[in-house]
Amino acid sequence: MARFMTFKRWALKDVGEESELLRLVREKILPAYVKIPGCLGLGLQRIEGTRSYLAIQYWESKAAREAAISSHAYSEWFNAYKPTLEEWHTIARLEEEWECQDVLVCGERFVVERNGEPVAAVVPTEVYEQSEEARGAFFARVRAASERADLPSDDAEALADEAVRAVRSITEE
Repeated sequence: MARFMTFKRWALKDVGEESELLRLVREKILPAYVKIPGCLGLGLQRIEGTRSYLAIQYWESKAAREAAISSHAYSEWFNAYKPTLEEWHTIARLEEEWECQDVLVCGERFVVERNGEPVAAVVPTEVYEQSEEARGAFFARVRAASERADLPSDDAEALADEAVRAVRSITEE
């Protein structure tokens, strides 16, 4: 099933500042949206040379979004979310909105960063499955080698720790 997205272009009002917008997204909007079934995440991009931003909602599918927003749970969620939305409207005004559905996605990869440091990666399922398969094969080889070596586990751990220290000392130079 294709991923579904909603796009809304927002302009900062004269009284609005980007720092307020980002604080609101981080502290209130993102934590609220992760509670909605079918919502994969949110994005916020600054449109260069303007005071406008593109807010993107990512959904599993259009059907998942429709099911979520037509549920009783969503009504309760939205009532609790209204103060956040009102705060948003004091900072920004809606310029336009539209919806899109993926028809072709090739090799999308995203790196999630926190404070400029990578903390997670989103990769296509086939890449993840290949990685898990390679990881499983690696550990199967390690287990087989350990069985053949007939080395007590304490000795094996000490040997592994020594190898890690050796590699780290080389990479730190």
